[in-house]
Amino acid sequence: MNSVPSRNRGFGLVELMVSIVPGLVVSGAAVAFVMSTLTSNTNFVRAARFNEDLPKRARKLVLVGDQVGLTDTQKARLNQIFVTARNQATALFTNRQLPEEQRAVSVKRLYETLEQQILATLTPEQQKILFGENQKPNGKE
Repeated sequence: MNSVPSRNRGFGLVELMVSIVPGLVVSGAAVAFVMSTLTSNTNFVRAARFNEDLPKRARKLVLVGDQVGLTDTQKARLNQIFVTARNQATALFTNRQLPEEQRAVSVKRLYETLEQQILATLTPEQQKILFGENQKPNGKE
């Protein structure tokens, strides 16, 4: 009879299942690493955009500061507002335990607070010169 020797029969079901487990563990670790990297990269890009936007707003106020009639005290206060906002944004984007939805709400709240602080620093006449008669700082009617 043509009987196949037992050591040439290949792998059994248990052996195959045992060999799959390390592959699944490595695959799971790779997926977790990729997800972590993507999240970290997304947060970095958002922080960079936020930090890029703040100096633009600050430069705009400084450039038109003479036209608007900003005092040295107002310029110093606006600078302090922007530095504080940048620090708060950095803290928001580096906090990995903060859920994405809550981070988005916090950033929106930070922008609103920034806008309110800028408006509180400017006189009504300066606001009219800087933003126009019926415009808000963000350009919306």
